[in-house]
Amino acid sequence: MAAASLPTKRTRITNLANTSAKNDAGENLYPLVELLEPDTTAKVTRMLLEMDQTEVLHLLESPEALKSKVAEAMEVLRTVAQQQ
Repeated sequence: MAAASLPTKRTRITNLANTSAKNDAGENLYPLVELLEPDTTAKVTRMLLEMDQTEVLHLLESPEALKSKVAEAMEVLRTVAQQQ
């Protein structure tokens, strides 16, 4: 019975680690996004955090990549707003 519960515990630990890493990335990403898009910072940051963690880390290290992704996110938001 203990062996059957092992994957569940492992999954919970992995999910907890991923959540913690995402929170850390978000805390670092938010002020950078705020400089580029102060009116939609929270929404754009959430969109960027949906990306793969390695891509998010790249955005933290590359201002040009961040500007590009923020511009893409803003285009998506504009498109959605126009459709409503």
